[in-house]
Amino acid sequence: MNQADASKPQFVAAWWTQHKASGADPQGKFATALQSYEAARKKFQDDASKDKGGASAHSPDGVKATLAAVKKEALAQKGSLGTFQKETVTALDNYARKVDAWEQDLTRVGTAPLVKETVKFLVKQAPQFQEYCKKNFQSESYNFLSLMYKKPIKEKRWYEDFIKPGGKFEVNIQAATKFKFADIAKAVETGAKPDSPATWEKAPWDKAVEEVEKMLQADVVPRFRNYTRAVMISGMLPR
Repeated sequence: MNQADASKPQFVAAWWTQHKASGADPQGKFATALQSYEAARKKFQDDASKDKGGASAHSPDGVKATLAAVKKEALAQKGSLGTFQKETVTALDNYARKVDAWEQDLTRVGTAPLVKETVKFLVKQAPQFQEYCKKNFQSESYNFLSLMYKKPIKEKRWYEDFIKPGGKFEVNIQAATKFKFADIAKAVETGAKPDSPATWEKAPWDKAVEEVEKMLQADVVPRFRNYTRAVMISGMLPR
């Protein structure tokens, strides 16, 4: 093994077997640890890319455990080698260092805005969330919140698009809230109240926003966070 290879060892059993010093890893324990990690990494990345399997499939615990085994075995092998195998010793040391670096990256992922911020943040600043809502048949909810966060003039068309039963983009809110909107719509239709922003401003828009936020927070947002976290972690895994 040359120094350049030792500085950037690959987390692939075949690479290790080809490049290691002839007397290193005589029982193949380190190669086996790398094989286990390769399998765990492939499954994790496959599940992440396809958004498959939900929260449990998106957990990094499997790859984390196999990487911990790689580090443990690297340090054990390092301690058994002599000075004439210094490049292989350096490579084993770098395997352990790369595992440590990935674990630090894993901690940072947990603080990323996409995996910890509010529904409002995701709607206003994360186009990835818009695409995820579209894939999960929640475009109506996303579009409604996106509109309401811009504080538009309240108009009949927003009621007809998003709130009215059978509306083109009807959102899922409680019946009691819909009834309050319907009362105002009926008053406008009968001429009891003018069709004006002042009239529609009295409808429970804030309540509707709150209910749509809660619905997304209970279902789509946790799945989006698990998926996004898995994709981020997947891209950071040692290769």
